[in-house]
Amino acid sequence: MGRAIIGVVFVIAFVIFALIRFVIVGTKAAYEAVFDPNAKGEREQAIIGECMMAVNHAMRDISKSKLSLAILKLTSIVQAMILKKGYRVDSVIARSIVCDAIVIYGHATREEVNRA
Repeated sequence: MGRAIIGVVFVIAFVIFALIRFVIVGTKAAYEAVFDPNAKGEREQAIIGECMMAVNHAMRDISKSKLSLAILKLTSIVQAMILKKGYRVDSVIARSIVCDAIVIYGHATREEVNRA
């Protein structure tokens, strides 16, 4: 009976580990596909560009003191924009797009964004 319980626990732990690994690898692959400048998908690059321009426009009216709130709000907006175009993206990638746009367009430094 003890061996059966240990076997079941081992199988469950292995399945959980495999699922977590697939999620991490999938997120990393999606991030690399989005930010790869040599990517073949010009449509995807155009969507990312539109999102970054929208973040730039929204950040013109937001002060650095409200940066963390702005990142949260803009992350959901970017996710919605990408979803409207027929793509699915998780919040980690959407947040990365928002943070990169904030830094690239000079609204805040990378350190300020990381702290927010």
